Amino acid sequence: MSFSSYVTDKRQLVSQCCLPLLTYEQRLRLRRNYISAVTIGQYVVDSIDIIDPGINYAVGDYLTLTSGSLQFLVRVQGANSSGNINSITLIKSPIIRTDPIGTVTTSGGTGSDAVFQINLVLNPAICCNCAKI
Repeated sequence: MSFSSYVTDKRQLVSQCCLPLLTYEQRLRLRRNYISAVTIGQYVVDSIDIIDPGINYAVGDYLTLTSGSLQFLVRVQGANSSGNINSITLIKSPIIRTDPIGTVTTSGGTGSDAVFQINLVLNPAICCNCAKI
């Protein structure tokens, strides 16, 4: 009995299948995309609004904004003579998989009583057509 009918070469597979066989580089690219998708959050920070500027803050203070289990690190870029925050810069943002609900608490820095609101948008690196849906 001949087993030659069970042997199929690569050319026949490509012509019979709707998907071409992937090269090593294509498989590697797919794997890298998968790894980056796992480490990218569904949401990214659009803006952080200063609701209450607080008092006694100094330029250069680092603040931790906590919303649930998420922690955002910001730096005070501007403050007036009373220590009211005028502007901040986001230093570090966590991987955000869900839109955080709840209040944002502030810790760190030399001042107190600052209140912020974190505004999120869908991550364009993952969902480029979400705005069109």
